[in-house]
Amino acid sequence: MSMSIRSQRKQTRALSQVAELARISPLVVARRTARMTQTGEAATNQREARLMVQEKVSASMESMASMTMAVLRIQTQFAALLMRPWFAAGGVATSDGRSLTTLMQASAADLSTSAVSPFLRKAKANAKRLAR
Repeated sequence: MSMSIRSQRKQTRALSQVAELARISPLVVARRTARMTQTGEAATNQREARLMVQEKVSASMESMASMTMAVLRIQTQFAALLMRPWFAAGGVATSDGRSLTTLMQASAADLSTSAVSPFLRKAKANAKRLAR
């Protein structure tokens, strides 16, 4: 069974976000470490360390909230799907004709994107800030 174009795009986006985060994160860590070792100022280093922790907590909370909303959307879609007649020709399908498998693949991609997006956004912002 082939995936719909929409599901393929969602999976591609999710995978590209994970790959981009994996590429950017080590650069941010290296730049922060270099900056902290070059500046001997304890106050600057403490501020940067505090900022790192605050960003991680903030991104984690945003990620959890985003994943919760995605799970609620997914549950709503599956509940609506399960209310459709099981004996319909072609098996279980959504109102727009997507199969259960396609819906599950799209849901997994949505959940992944919801989880990674806040971390990627913070990492990109840090990379830009630390590049100056």
